[in-house]
Amino acid sequence: ASFGVGEEDFDQVRPKAEIYEIFTNIGFEFKGNVFEAIFERSKVIQGTILDRVSCNSFKKSIYEMCG
Repeated sequence: ASFGVGEEDFDQVRPKAEIYEIFTNIGFEFKGNVFEAIFERSKVIQGTILDRVSCNSFKKSIYEMCG
């Protein structure tokens, strides 16, 4: 059995509230509309119009916009 977080977990699409919770739980702070802007960019990277993205696409957006 495998324990912990696998690579597939980072590629799983998740709702906006879950993405927010994951990233704030690991120490990110989003001031003003920064989270919304990053989330919107991650939807473009993900190639979706739905409010569901993966942790990987959200992380790419952070590096792109804030890196």
